[in-house]
Amino acid sequence: MKPAIYHRRFTAIGIRFLNFLSLSVMIFLSINAHGQRPDINGFAVLRMNEVNSHAARHFLSHFSPTATVKWYQDEQHYVASFKEGDSADRVYYKTNGNFDYCLKYYGAEALDRNLKSSVLEKFPGCQIMTITELTDLEKKNLFIKIKDGAYIRTLSCSNEGIETVENIKNGGS
Repeated sequence: MKPAIYHRRFTAIGIRFLNFLSLSVMIFLSINAHGQRPDINGFAVLRMNEVNSHAARHFLSHFSPTATVKWYQDEQHYVASFKEGDSADRVYYKTNGNFDYCLKYYGAEALDRNLKSSVLEKFPGCQIMTITELTDLEKKNLFIKIKDGAYIRTLSCSNEGIETVENIKNGGS
């Protein structure tokens, strides 16, 4: 009779099955981890079943449902992030699903021609960098970031006119 150390505990088929099982588990974990990549702000991308249903319905009825949308959740909001044309948009919903506000970011080429000429008239020789549009679906506020000589300014544009709300010395010039 042979000593116990010569007896196999697993057959060759059993060892292959264990290797296959461990490989399957590793693939499943890597796919699951890949599906929840954090965005640049460090928040994980939500699946649709993790988004508040009121927020999702409001989004589909008021914004472009054909765009590729990524949902995130921060401490106070559900956020739908998507691109529409040349603008990068973010729609913010309160944690109860109620709409809060929408931000759109776009370049100077998408700015209204009359507003663009008013900005260039008030700040001759400036370079329009980016436009941020803040809306609550009833009223819209525009914030225009310009480079004006040695300064970077943020302008608030409304029906009352153009007002400088931020004036920073440009350290890069």
